Amino acid sequence: MAEPVFTVSSKRQIQAAPGAVWDTLTRLRDWPRWNEEVLSAAWVEGEPWREGSSFELRHRSLFNAVTTTRATLRMVALNSTAVWESSAGGLIAVHSFTLRNSLGGTLLTARHAYHGWPAYGLRLLAARQQAKLDGAMDALQEFVEGEPRR
Repeated sequence: MAEPVFTVSSKRQIQAAPGAVWDTLTRLRDWPRWNEEVLSAAWVEGEPWREGSSFELRHRSLFNAVTTTRATLRMVALNSTAVWESSAGGLIAVHSFTLRNSLGGTLLTARHAYHGWPAYGLRLLAARQQAKLDGAMDALQEFVEGEPRR
């Protein structure tokens, strides 16, 4: 795939084992519990968290409009990395999270890369996209650290 038009990324040091963070991230139905942008999430094709599987997210998009997006997993490395892709109206979004064992817990990195001609317009709102990702990462960190340690 060509270089993205723009990307946003965020990192958090989470005080929990990588397995606990992975378990939280891979409980797709629970995403609305920690990400206020996600209204519902469900698997629609294939085995959960297997390459080629698809899920649907009902979420708030640009300017708070509610939309449903179908995403397909492109890469999964257990307890480490997941990459999924979605597209609509010429915009292709590639989302990823990577977990790394780190002193005191887990370093979590999330990245959203935007491709296609609509991404040029969306780039004008890059600061908003960054704030949304940062907010989701803060909420995820609070959610994970609030759960009992394993």
